[in-house]
Amino acid sequence: MIKSFIKQWLFVNYCGQKIGQFKGADLSGTLLNVMNVNISFIIYGIFLDIYILLGFRNFIVIAVIAIPFEFLVTRKLIKRYIMPLISLKELNDLYNLTPRWKRIFYFILAIIILLCSVLSFFLLIISLKFF
Repeated sequence: MIKSFIKQWLFVNYCGQKIGQFKGADLSGTLLNVMNVNISFIIYGIFLDIYILLGFRNFIVIAVIAIPFEFLVTRKLIKRYIMPLISLKELNDLYNLTPRWKRIFYFILAIIILLCSVLSFFLLIISLKFF
């Protein structure tokens, strides 16, 4: 069930990238970037909450930790465990079989998912005032 959810999530983001990108764009790279953004904002919000709750206030230190973590851990984990669940050929075949109205719906849904991940980051930061 989790795999089917992740595959649907990948397909929604694929539709968002396919419609939103110029022709000839590297869809595998942009899809990886979008998935990374979706997941990273939530992870960094939690890390930042823990960092501040421990009493640290220097945001340069968290940036020095977060940026390498982004490229050395998060991207590699997404590339290794999430992206191989469905190939670009399968995504493209599924995209071609999907009706146009549904593709546009998925494009809008991909934008909403991206905005919600950014919003969740800020909600995690705002929730600090309750601790």
